[in-house]
Amino acid sequence: DVQMHFGVDATKLASYDFIRRRDGAAAKKPKPFHRVCWNFPCKPLTAAPGMDGQNSEMDANKAMLSEFFRQAAAVLCPCGCGEIQVTHKTKPPFDQWRLESLSGPAAALLGRIVLDRAIWPPYVPRKALDRKSFPYHDACTFVF
Repeated sequence: DVQMHFGVDATKLASYDFIRRRDGAAAKKPKPFHRVCWNFPCKPLTAAPGMDGQNSEMDANKAMLSEFFRQAAAVLCPCGCGEIQVTHKTKPPFDQWRLESLSGPAAALLGRIVLDRAIWPPYVPRKALDRKSFPYHDACTFVF
């Protein structure tokens, strides 16, 4: 049973009905997920329309990802088989985010995999504000 959701605030996962009631009935606690994935997380840069946040928004991006890890860990399968996957660019300035350290106690880094664009031929990442595509030849999926 694979579910994909778009337009989700990943820092508020527990607030969504698709997490609280995945089987169509009200649940007392969330039905666990085996994987929670987020591709190219980035806060929009509000000072310069059309650009995504980089260095000027780094602290806000780090805080956003730390909260995502906390939220995602709470909805993972408790058996220890769950994964949090975050795909992100790895060259400057993105490497300065130090994505590997943002999960804190919520999840440990298991490794990272180079993103093979041939596996996802129709996939095109989009910027947060203007929805334009961007190159992602330097991206990796970090697995926690």
